[in-house]
Amino acid sequence: MILLHSLPNDHSVWLYQIAHFATYFRVVAVDLPGLGRSPRAREGLSMPELADACWDALDEVSREPAVVVGLSIGAGIAKYMATARPERTRALVLTGAGYNEREGALAAKGILRHEPGYTEKGIAYRRTQLEGNFSEAFRASPLGRYFVDLFAERNDTAHASSILALLRAHDPADPEWLHPSIAAPTLVVTGGADRSRTSQEALPRHIPDAEIVVLEGAGHCCNMEQPWAYDAAVLSFLRRRRLLME
Repeated sequence: MILLHSLPNDHSVWLYQIAHFATYFRVVAVDLPGLGRSPRAREGLSMPELADACWDALDEVSREPAVVVGLSIGAGIAKYMATARPERTRALVLTGAGYNEREGALAAKGILRHEPGYTEKGIAYRRTQLEGNFSEAFRASPLGRYFVDLFAERNDTAHASSILALLRAHDPADPEWLHPSIAAPTLVVTGGADRSRTSQEALPRHIPDAEIVVLEGAGHCCNMEQPWAYDAAVLSFLRRRRLLME
C-alpha cells in the first residue's frame, strides 16, 4: 500500500493509517517533492511526472501490485498512477479530490487561491493552509491545534517554492480521458464538511468501478479527524473487493 499526502503536509498526515494498515500491508508513505525528506520540486512539474516519480519510489521497496491511497493532491496523483500502470494498481482510495465541471467544460480546481499567500509570506503561510485542511470544529480542538503546530514546526523541511510548484501542477483541469481510463476498483472517501465535497461526490459517476463514503462532520483531512471511520471504510471496501482477507 502506498500513501500519498495532501498539501502542505508531509507523509505524517497518514500517521494513524501507517500504524493501522501496516497490520495488513507493507505500507510505503511518500513525501512529495519539497516536503519532508524529499528533494525540492522544480517548476513546471506535471501530474504524470509526479505519478511516475511515486511509482519509482515504490519500486525501490517493492515491484508488487499495490493499493494506492491518496489525499487531495495525493489523490490526484493516484489517478495518474492508476492509468500509467493499471497492472500494478490493485485498488484506489481517493480523498479530497473531485470532478470539477462548469457549464459542460472541465474547470480548474481553484487551488491557486493559495499562491498569493506563499508569494507574499513564504513558508510562514503554510500554517494558514494547514488550518484550512480541517473542519472548523476540529481546528478549534486541542488535537486540531496540536496537528497544525506539529506540521508548522517542520517548516524547515518544507519549501514555499516547491509547494507552489505542486499547487500549479495540481490546479489545471484533469483531462477528459483520465477518469474513464481508471480500471481499478475505487473508493472515494470525503469529509462531509470539506469545501470540495460536491465535486468529490460527483467523482464516482465518472470512474467505471467506484463507490463513495461520506464522513459527516469531517473536513479535508478526514483521515486525521475521524481515523476510526476512515480506516473502517477503507478496510471494509478492500474486504468486499476480496483484496484483504480476514
